[in-house]
Amino acid sequence: KTGEWRYLGKGKEGHPVLLVDISKWQPSEHEPDDFTRFVAFWIHQVVHAVCDEEASRFIVLIDLSGWQVSHAVYLTRVQTIVDIIQEHYPETLKTAFCFNAPVVFQAAWTLIAPWWNTRNVDRVVFVESGDSSNLVDQV
Repeated sequence: KTGEWRYLGKGKEGHPVLLVDISKWQPSEHEPDDFTRFVAFWIHQVVHAVCDEEASRFIVLIDLSGWQVSHAVYLTRVQTIVDIIQEHYPETLKTAFCFNAPVVFQAAWTLIAPWWNTRNVDRVVFVESGDSSNLVDQV
């Protein structure tokens, strides 16, 4: 409805690619249970409807350009995403590319990173500003 999550198709190796646009995220407009169902729906759709035997893991592109300090109030929603991926789809995340991260996101990341297990936190890649060609090459 808001366009904050979009399926972009498949990457060059056939992995489904999902875009999360933080600038469109309005967490105050979602009840926690509704948000959990929304996230579970998207991940389920990508994993079960789009992934196949050759590309059983998905890539997520996270555009953090819209991250605001006010989003930090809703970090439990971010933890919901982490929990759903790790508890229900533990081996389906190929890579999460975070780009356009504002400086204020660094503080949030210090809280978010410990929620990930070692295997998955290593799959989170921060793309430096101006390094979008590297991102395109990898997707």
